[in-house]
Amino acid sequence: DLNLQAGDTGTLRLEGSLRDAPVLRQMPLHLDVEWRDAQLGQLSRLLVGTDPGWRGDLRGEFHLDGTAESAQVITRLRAQGVHRAEFAPAQPMDFDARCNYTWHQMTRSVEKLACDSPLGNGRIRVTGDLPSEAQPALTFELDRVPMTAGLDALRTVRSDFAPGIEAKGAISGKLIYAPVAAAPQPVVPVKRGKAAPVATPAGPLTGSLTVDGFELNGGGLSSPLVFPQLTFTPANGEEALSTSTSLPAGGSAPLAITLRASRSGYELGFHGQASVVRARELTHVANGSKLLDAFAGDPLAIDLTLQGPWRPAETAALKAPVASDVVNGTITLHNANWKAPYLENALLIQQGTLHLTNNSADFGPVSFGYGPVKGTASFTIPSGCSGANCTPHFDVQFAQLDISTLQAAILGAQEKVTLISTLLARLHPAAAPAWPHMEGSIKADTLTLGHLTLRTATAQVRITETGVQISSLDAGLLGGHLHGSGLLTPPASEKEKPAYSFEASFDKLNPAQVGLLLDQHWSGGTMNGSGKATLGGFTEADLAASAKGSLHFDWQKGAVGSASADLARFDQWSADAEIAGGAIHLTKNEIRHGSKTASAEGSATLGAGAKVSFTKDTAKQ
Repeated sequence: DLNLQAGDTGTLRLEGSLRDAPVLRQMPLHLDVEWRDAQLGQLSRLLVGTDPGWRGDLRGEFHLDGTAESAQVITRLRAQGVHRAEFAPAQPMDFDARCNYTWHQMTRSVEKLACDSPLGNGRIRVTGDLPSEAQPALTFELDRVPMTAGLDALRTVRSDFAPGIEAKGAISGKLIYAPVAAAPQPVVPVKRGKAAPVATPAGPLTGSLTVDGFELNGGGLSSPLVFPQLTFTPANGEEALSTSTSLPAGGSAPLAITLRASRSGYELGFHGQASVVRARELTHVANGSKLLDAFAGDPLAIDLTLQGPWRPAETAALKAPVASDVVNGTITLHNANWKAPYLENALLIQQGTLHLTNNSADFGPVSFGYGPVKGTASFTIPSGCSGANCTPHFDVQFAQLDISTLQAAILGAQEKVTLISTLLARLHPAAAPAWPHMEGSIKADTLTLGHLTLRTATAQVRITETGVQISSLDAGLLGGHLHGSGLLTPPASEKEKPAYSFEASFDKLNPAQVGLLLDQHWSGGTMNGSGKATLGGFTEADLAASAKGSLHFDWQKGAVGSASADLARFDQWSADAEIAGGAIHLTKNEIRHGSKTASAEGSATLGAGAKVSFTKDTAKQ
């Protein structure tokens, strides 16, 4: 008779006896073991060397009578307050399991196993044999086991599963797991022109389980999800159970739902139509996704499959759960609108399909409308996209885009401010809400900026909380080509103004088109040059007044109408200019005409109605 006190692992009491026998393995043996007040976490650490995160109070009993060769065993395990360390279920998962079996030492096998335990208002019973070198033969019987117990059991290993959801209903039935002996396949004669029949492989599982009165409610559901009856049957040839049902979800026909469950994990399928509201709720319940939160419109066409393990994987270093659920399939929208919190109005989408592949999301290309602005767009969210590791990619294309029209669509009847500065104001943390991190391309066949028109404009853009970076901008400009980059920085406080910096080069500009822009008659060879500028503010006047920078250009074989003789016709004009005070002022410049050189003084105002004027030329030999 032995008593041991083992701290958090409780109190162990052991009583036993041995009697004489001719052979050691035939010695009569009696053993009683009782373990009281054991903590499940500490017990797990003691037995397996690690703490898997279970908590609860245990009391166990073990009684053995027989010999070392063969013995009758009776066990009882009672538990109170069983839960995962990070999650406490609505009702404790208490149980009182009793098991009887015969243990054979030589073969290390269990025979005539019979385990029984009440659970809620129901009961679970397991019977069968566990041979050492063969598959087990077991029967599982469930009688009115509450579904809330299954939901709580799932939450003990996945604490983030469907928070706030409550379950009703009970599950009953019998499953038999038995090894399947390979049997010779009979030869079936095949008639000419007909395919041979395919035999369905027999599996180790037989029987069925039925859930009556199953209902899910709470957790943000606008109305309960009601499944009057579900029947789980073994999947053909597999150690898994499957069921299918349908659910009215706001579409023209019920939404078909399939579920396949095995020891390792699950596979859940949704096929059919559902209203946007119901689809949003179902995705919240299934995997917590907020992908549909910003959408509204006609019912969605859904073809989705979710699969994953019951328990998430853990990183080796931190023992932290790693997302391992996978979503695949499509969601098709009709007459939908998408309202992001950082946009003034909703984007209208006549039809579009969201493709989900291994948790990555691709939307488009789709035609959209934003007020009078029309275009096409595609959007990609890479797999595992969250927090700082998430950089969605977008591609937007317009046939014709007028910045003033876009500004009116976004701002409406408001004070005259620039479009870009308003978007930047939304990037500032003090302005709610902020734009998310994104990167991508914006293209326009024709881009109108007041009196200036860019052709085939393409910009590579990256949006962060520090501003908008234009890594490259290429466009046709005034008969030539423009290449540049820029940075748009939001104000550091609400009292400050946004800042912009640009750097660009241009080549082969048509002087006739440049002159027309300045209300002048210019002609001759093409113009090349480069420039950079910084400016800030909200209004056009602010931008013109704050602009500072420099400009350089080279012009071969040109002519400036209504100018002095040196600019009326020249072989080459190379000039530098300063941008300041709301104008561009010529500085160092040289006009060549044969062997003669000269310089000019002049300026061009910035902003609306830009004007250019030349004051004098100074000739040199």
